[in-house]
Amino acid sequence: MITLKDYLGGIYKEITNAKVQSDLETLVIAQEYLNDPMLKHFSVPNIRMKNIELNIPVAIDTVNFSPYANVTEIKMNEIYEHAFNSSYETFYKKTTPIDVTEKVIPIINEASKKFVFDFQSIDTNSIDIVNNFVTEQTINFAKNTYSYFEGITSYQEYEKNDLLVVKTDFDALRPVMSDIPVIVETQKLKDINASGNLITIKMNVYNDNMEWTTEANEDGSYTDVLTYE
Repeated sequence: MITLKDYLGGIYKEITNAKVQSDLETLVIAQEYLNDPMLKHFSVPNIRMKNIELNIPVAIDTVNFSPYANVTEIKMNEIYEHAFNSSYETFYKKTTPIDVTEKVIPIINEASKKFVFDFQSIDTNSIDIVNNFVTEQTINFAKNTYSYFEGITSYQEYEKNDLLVVKTDFDALRPVMSDIPVIVETQKLKDINASGNLITIKMNVYNDNMEWTTEANEDGSYTDVLTYE
């Protein structure tokens, strides 16, 4: 299994290595020209890479990839606890922390179990369905959590705050694009029938050379610094 960042990083690395090999060969040829009485009057051939545009086909490796693999009871416990603590500190401070802990822990545990269990039955390929599910579960959590707290007559501010925290934390469970496993072998790409799994990545590589320069320090010493030309 290879991730998208590893694959694209490997391409960048090989392009850089190609430039290094080209420069080394240029040095060898330049020395030959210098030592030849006839060739030394000619320009030394050198290849420069300016801008390279690549169209790279890949496919999402659905066998080794699940966008919601991190949705576990432990993670949802942490998310619900974060949401409650945020709302409690912001809106409600009448109950002692010990009382709050005793009341809320069982609710958080039950809400986390329900979330993970029910989540398995929805279409996770639909972002709208997932978002609606998270909203519904969080609103139920808020009602169950704050319904018996003394003096609370409206749950809207609690629900709003819980939704903000839960959605933000839940979105963070999704893997970033660069960590997605991909299929890159030509034959395997030809055999894939689901066009929705195929991606064409347009990558532009620009030549941006660097050089070593020597800078003088205040104490009279010198430092070698790698800078762009």
